[in-house]
Amino acid sequence: MIGYYVHHQGDGHLTRAAAIARALDGEPVTGLTTEDWSYEIGQGWVADDFDDQLIGASAGDELSFTTTPKGTSEPADFAITVSRVQELVPPELTDEWVADNHADVDTVEAWTANIRDNISANKAAQMRRDLVGKVTAALTSLTDIETPDALVDSDLRNRVDATVRQFQAQGVNMDQFLAATGQDGAAFVESLRGQSVNAIKTDLALRAVASAEELTVDEDDIDNEYQRIALQVNQKPNQVRKAYESNDLVRTLEAQIRKGKALDWLLHHVEYVDETGETLPLDLVLGHGHDADGNHLPADESDDDDTQTDDDVPAVAADSTDTPTTGESADTEA
Repeated sequence: MIGYYVHHQGDGHLTRAAAIARALDGEPVTGLTTEDWSYEIGQGWVADDFDDQLIGASAGDELSFTTTPKGTSEPADFAITVSRVQELVPPELTDEWVADNHADVDTVEAWTANIRDNISANKAAQMRRDLVGKVTAALTSLTDIETPDALVDSDLRNRVDATVRQFQAQGVNMDQFLAATGQDGAAFVESLRGQSVNAIKTDLALRAVASAEELTVDEDDIDNEYQRIALQVNQKPNQVRKAYESNDLVRTLEAQIRKGKALDWLLHHVEYVDETGETLPLDLVLGHGHDADGNHLPADESDDDDTQTDDDVPAVAADSTDTPTTGESADTEA
């Protein structure tokens, strides 16, 4: 059976549906034809108006409607039999409940403050992640770079392979995914080409910035990167170094570090403004302190006790090169 948490004007309800069928030209399609499945109203991933069709349903109702599932362009027929409805009733919020259910706080006031702090921190972190994309997009918009087909095709192959491996790790069958989204293999590959083009443009633009600003990479930079990678893959730095050297990837690593420096230079040499045009302080935007010349301040000299480190500003590595210690690497796309 399929379960649905249906919200009536904000109240939570669980609707158990015995079957849901998605049909194109009268034939069920893999992906949304299933039984004994739970769904919470508000998720909105099936179709734009899917939740609206369920709201108000009661046990025993049989629903049928036509809508266009997300990820497809063709309408589909849905058939749902509701078998049960339940309301989600939250507990009374008291100091006793907080103390019993949260180890780090024991009052409603403290728990509320903790939630508020976490939300603020998450929003700031998301803003800084978005910032990288916006800065690099602005950079590439100022350039007229021709993207070599060979570079785009290479990035596209790696991007497709990484996506397929990610699906497999999550237990998603690729054929079922393609059927559910109404694509064939060729269309799926082409849907990623735009990302590869943008990644190569960003790569070339950052290389140009690094050259213009004469940014260099020294042994300390490489050693620090080996240390960082070693922590990620749970190996010793010397093992990481040997892996890069034996696979002749040291120059590739140097290029990645140099582009990371170019991105860091960009982030520190652009003016940030809010929606009204007012200039925003660099410390606020990047999450760490700076002196009058824009240099990084040590954490203990920052005005903000919660100052984040440079590690909180994402780095860019547009090269599609696997980390040889693991056989896997996540290419970071600006």
